[in-house]
Amino acid sequence: MRRLVVVLATAVAAILACQSCAAEPRVKVYTDVDRPTVLAGRDETVMIKVGLAGIADACHRRAPLNVALVLDKSGSMGSEAKMANAKRGAIEVVERLTSDDVLALVLYDTGPRVVIPAQPVRDKEYLIDIISSITPGGRTALYGGVALGAAEVRSHLSWEYENRIILLSDGLANVGPSSTRDLARLGCDLAEDGITVTTIGVGTDYNEDLMTALADRSGGNSYFAATSGDLPTIFAEEIGEAMNVAARNVRIRVYCTGGARPVSIPGRGGEISGQTMTVTIGKVYGENDKYALFEIQVPRSGAAASATWPRSAWSMPIPTPT
Repeated sequence: MRRLVVVLATAVAAILACQSCAAEPRVKVYTDVDRPTVLAGRDETVMIKVGLAGIADACHRRAPLNVALVLDKSGSMGSEAKMANAKRGAIEVVERLTSDDVLALVLYDTGPRVVIPAQPVRDKEYLIDIISSITPGGRTALYGGVALGAAEVRSHLSWEYENRIILLSDGLANVGPSSTRDLARLGCDLAEDGITVTTIGVGTDYNEDLMTALADRSGGNSYFAATSGDLPTIFAEEIGEAMNVAARNVRIRVYCTGGARPVSIPGRGGEISGQTMTVTIGKVYGENDKYALFEIQVPRSGAAASATWPRSAWSMPIPTPT
């Protein structure tokens, strides 16, 4: 048996949600490995876990939201329960917003369209009337709907906002890019721009894999709303998260040395360049954990190595950007 020696470093580029608390630690970083020793005389692979745990912010001031509601009105949403839940969810969002928030409404069926361009929330009754009048029909251009929602969010994109897309759909895409891989790639692209996607599945036949991949790769959350009664809890959690953004624009980088070689980054969109592995996490919230897994090949040479893998955890304040 020989000990595993891998040098690992995390680079966390983050911007504080609340500058007045900048002196306090906001993120705890922890590392682990699936096994600290490997067999000598042959190549082995190990899995490294790097986690980030948000530390709750005592300031408790919600960041303003820049949100695009993307609502599926296609024929597959034709059952009364599906459409009612989707509209109830959209109305629930509107009711929780304030005049400091920016809202856009995008509908899609065979193609997407902007019904309400991104603008500060002023007349909630008008917004609710528009949502209440939506009727289903047509095919399902889910990718196009999310992409158009992203364009609306980008029109007000700022670090002063919590930039987010909220998708209400059964996830049964059939127009344009429609595979789980396509939507996962879109989620990665949005994460690079600092936009997270919250997906809310409606209907028992919703495409969980597709909706979850889109949310996960953007750094957002994925839910299933079995009934309209689930929606207040979902949005209390979603809007509440904006009160406690511990860090934004978070990336984890792992550097392999001593002959170790990157293999893969399971479960997340990431990049391998030479000996460096990089994953974009997006945002870390208070009292919330996010992590990435890194598969690394350990060379058969290096039997003389004697260091053990450091299972560790430490807290770190995130520097105020200049």
